[in-house]
Amino acid sequence: MRGETIVKRFVGRLLFSLAAVLVLAVALAACGGSSSSDSGATTAAEGTESSSGSGAQAAGIKEAGETFDSLLAPPELKLVGEKFDAKKSAGKTVYYINTDDSIPITTIWREVAIEQLERYGVHVVSLDGKGSTTEYNKDMNTAISRGADAIFTMAVNPPLISQQIKAAKAAGIPVITGAEGLPNVKETATYVEGVTAGVSYDYHEVGKVEADWVAADSKGSAHVLFISNEDQPSSKYVVAEFEKELSRTCPDCTVEFKDVPAAQVTTTLPTLVQTSLQRDPEINYVVPGYDFNVPEIETGLRQAGLTDRVRIGSWNAVPAVMQSLQNKQSPMSMELGAPNNWFSFAIADTVMRTLSGVEPVVWGTEESAFMGFRAFDKESVEGLDVSEYDDAEFYELPDSKVQAAFEGLWGKP
Repeated sequence: MRGETIVKRFVGRLLFSLAAVLVLAVALAACGGSSSSDSGATTAAEGTESSSGSGAQAAGIKEAGETFDSLLAPPELKLVGEKFDAKKSAGKTVYYINTDDSIPITTIWREVAIEQLERYGVHVVSLDGKGSTTEYNKDMNTAISRGADAIFTMAVNPPLISQQIKAAKAAGIPVITGAEGLPNVKETATYVEGVTAGVSYDYHEVGKVEADWVAADSKGSAHVLFISNEDQPSSKYVVAEFEKELSRTCPDCTVEFKDVPAAQVTTTLPTLVQTSLQRDPEINYVVPGYDFNVPEIETGLRQAGLTDRVRIGSWNAVPAVMQSLQNKQSPMSMELGAPNNWFSFAIADTVMRTLSGVEPVVWGTEESAFMGFRAFDKESVEGLDVSEYDDAEFYELPDSKVQAAFEGLWGKP
């Protein structure tokens, strides 16, 4: 299918550029930023109501291990929402504003979603936000002035376009967002009145799984350096749930949080990791909330000769990091991911429900299996072809299978 071809074309060409282009786009989209900061090391239980003690810790570690192990198998495709006639959206126009076309993953999401929308007769105007607030506002104004039937924004921070969202609402144009951090967009900290729906993974769940892996993998002896990117809207949810879950399952574990603005990852992170580990020899886990940080962490560890001292776990399952996971010499030890085609089809579903006058459903919840979370470790990644991104290879969910399932909701085009 065209979506599968696009995946190979974009990701194969831009594997190691993901970190640089993503951090630039996110930084430009953020509402400000600051230099890397140190929130200090704490026990995981500090500031919570968790009880420590060997009995509670043993039970927590056992539970964390069971939770993590349950995600090692390929996900089951679970759809939510009532059936509707998606053909009612035919002939309508949606403006799709992508945060930055140079970012492989968001471009993959867009192209697969557009393929499905066009199959049902939706006209899509694709605009490149170029990681620029000025460009986002210009694109929104273009969509409004041309009478769009709907506007979809991918990874664009809503407060940056709040005036345009209000103008769209006044014009009767629904605005749908992508990747804001929580499945229910109205519960996000960045929600702006006038956004009618959103499509997002549950980033609380990302932080929870990362914490469960640390607790179980370390058997309760983790000293964690957690790298956050707080200028990315979804980061706060990852950080909060990681701290909460680790305190619950591993009260004796410790965690030190370091925040690095996304645009500074390539210049700041290698040195930050080196100095942190030199200052605290007990650190044995480095956990970045997002895996665009991983190449820079590995660089810092290699330069300092510390690759055999720590283990790394993260989220997104991009091929470059999956290749590190397969490398037995790499400290990369766990990667959480989810099938991108499932996410793209959920975008198409939300857009067509909106265009058809049907109430959108909330994706990314437990009912939809969080849109297919799957964990990988060094053992489970063996034998996989990770040279390029492939949903069929990583998750056993080829586009054809996902398309057939969603046609059960939409009807045939």
